[in-house]
Formats: sequence, structure tokens, C-alpha cells
Amino acid sequence: GDGSAGTVEQVEAADAFAWQDGNLVYKNMPLGVVAADLSRYFGHSVRVDAAAASIHVTAVLQIDVESNMLRRLAQFAPISVQFSGNDVILTAR
Repeated sequence: GDGSAGTVEQVEAADAFAWQDGNLVYKNMPLGVVAADLSRYFGHSVRVDAAAASIHVTAVLQIDVESNMLRRLAQFAPISVQFSGNDVILTAR
């Protein structure tokens, strides 16, 4: 091949290790992917409002308490964080 597949694998490996280093690393990832990761980490639903589904996120989120992680995510992406019972809803701002 032309070597491009190796480059992609290296980036993914670096991102996988970033989780272990206490960070979640996203490079132009759909907000829904980020929300799914946060749902698993927080242990409850983090949903994306339909209007925010097209937002892509490039961010390094330090693993921390939920409120801090959500605040940081809102600094990296044009979103607002809303709460509905135990669930978190990410909306476009």
C-alpha cells in the first residue's frame, strides 16, 4: 500500500492510549460518538439533540468529575449542556 493505512492506525493507537493517560482525545469526531463515550464513563445517558447531531468535536477532555468534563466539552464545541433527570442532553447553542 501507500502507507496511509499505517498512519491511520498510528493515530488510533495514540488516541486509545490517551484514554489511559487520563484524557479522552477526539479529532473531528461526531458529537454522538463523544456522547456515547461519556455515557459509558458516567454510567448514565448522555444524548445529543437532533439539531446538534451534525457537530463534530476536536478536543482533549481530561477525565474528571462529570460537571468539569461537560463544561470543558462546551468550551470546545458550540453546544449547551442540559439535564433531564439523570440524563444529560447536549444541544446546539
